[in-house]
Amino acid sequence: LGFQDLLTRITDAVWKSNAPNDAHRAELQRTTQQVWTDVLLDRASTADTAPSVRARIEHHLRTLRAWLADHPGATSEAEAHRTALQASIARFLDRTHEATEQPASVDTPPGSPIGQAPGFHQRHVQRQAWLDQWSPARRACMRQHP
Repeated sequence: LGFQDLLTRITDAVWKSNAPNDAHRAELQRTTQQVWTDVLLDRASTADTAPSVRARIEHHLRTLRAWLADHPGATSEAEAHRTALQASIARFLDRTHEATEQPASVDTPPGSPIGQAPGFHQRHVQRQAWLDQWSPARRACMRQHP
């Protein structure tokens, strides 16, 4: 079962099953159709979706848009619902693509990070040696370094 086949099977189950006679169940079916269409639109517009997957989803959305145009719905609720979703799909597919500029990378400032320069450790050792030389009594209050 390929990805395109999977999309078709789910869409057939969600969209092409008979509309329930019960108003509550019909509304649940419309909600399911809305969610499935939103998922398709979201995945097709997400930058981390692989280009080949995005192409298949966009093709599937074109097919769904054509099907919705040919099947407006038997009730006014179904017609309004299908017209709205067809318009959402059309807005997505007919959008204009503007070239997006990559954000300029920020150059790292020259030098080592603050407090991490090679001389930092050397100065620390020299400072400790000076303190040890001039204030040996201070050792009682300080932790011994190996």
